Amino acid sequence: MFTKASFAVAAVLISFGAIIGRVSPLELLVMGIIEVIGYTLNEAIIFNGPINVYDVGGSMNIHTFGAYCGLACSAIIGLRQRVGEKNAVPSYISCIFGMIGTLFLWLFWPSFNSGAFEATLQYQRMIIITNTVLSLTGSCIAAFCLSILIRNKLNMDDVLNATLAGGVAIGAASSLITNPAGALAVGLISGSISTLGYAKLSEKLARWHIYDTCGINNLHGMPGLFGGLSSAVFISAYNLTPLNIGLATVDFSNVDFSKQGALQVAGTFISLGIGLATGAVCGGVLYLLYKVENTDFFEDEHFWEMHVEPTEGTKQH
Repeated sequence: MFTKASFAVAAVLISFGAIIGRVSPLELLVMGIIEVIGYTLNEAIIFNGPINVYDVGGSMNIHTFGAYCGLACSAIIGLRQRVGEKNAVPSYISCIFGMIGTLFLWLFWPSFNSGAFEATLQYQRMIIITNTVLSLTGSCIAAFCLSILIRNKLNMDDVLNATLAGGVAIGAASSLITNPAGALAVGLISGSISTLGYAKLSEKLARWHIYDTCGINNLHGMPGLFGGLSSAVFISAYNLTPLNIGLATVDFSNVDFSKQGALQVAGTFISLGIGLATGAVCGGVLYLLYKVENTDFFEDEHFWEMHVEPTEGTKQH
C-alpha cells in the first residue's frame, strides 16, 4: 500500500516539474489533490478489468500520466499572466547539486522498477534490475553522443536528464525482456528521443505557451510513451521457449501475446488521455484560483457600498 502511494506521489512530482516557479503553494496543494484522483482512476482502468497491462516500472501510469497531466496544466495556466516565459540559466552550483541528484536516481532506478513487483524467486527480480541497468547504460551512451553531435559540446540539460530516460522507458518492458540487446536498444532510443527533445522541442513548446520548466516531456513524457509502445512489441514477439519459460517474471501460460500487445498500446494511450484530461481540470481550477487570489476586493470602491452598512455618523439625513 505504501509503495503504491509513493508511486502516486512520484506522478504528482513529475507534473510539478512543468509548472514549478509559476504557481503558489496553495495552487500546488489543489493540483496534488485533483491529480491523485485522476492517477487512481487511471491505475484502476489499465491494471484491472479487460486491459490488465504489464508495467512494473510505471512507464504508463506514472511517467506518461504524470508528464502529460503537468503539460496540460501548464498549457492552461500559460493563458494567464506570462510568468516564466524565459528559461532560467543554471548556475555552476545548481548543476553540481543536479548531478548529485542524477547519480542517486541512476543508482536507485533499478530498485524503483523492481520495487512493486511481487516476485517469488530472486532471479525474477534480478531480470528487472538487469534490464533497467542495461537500458540506463544505453540512454547514457545516446545522451553523451547526441549532445556532442547536436550542440558541439556536452550540455548539462542532456547530462542531468536524458541519461535517465532509459529507466523511464524500460519500466513497462523490464519484466518482458530476456535478451540484453533488447534492453540496451530501449535505452539507446529513449536517450536519443530525450536529448533531441531538450535540444529542439522545448523551445517550440514555449512558443505555444507550454512552459515546461524542468523538461518533463523530454524525460518522462516521450520516453514513457515509447516505453509503453515498446512493451507491446516485446510481448507480441514473445515466445514460450524453454529458456523464456524458465526466466519469465509473470505467468504467460494463458496469455494471447498478440492481443496483449494491443492492450499494451491501449493502456499507453489511455494513460495519455486521462493524464491530459486530469491536467486540463487542474489547469482550469488553478486558473480560476489565480484570478481569485489576485483580485483585491477591498480596493474596489463599489465593494464597501455593497457590503458595509454606513455608520450612524455617516448616514445622510
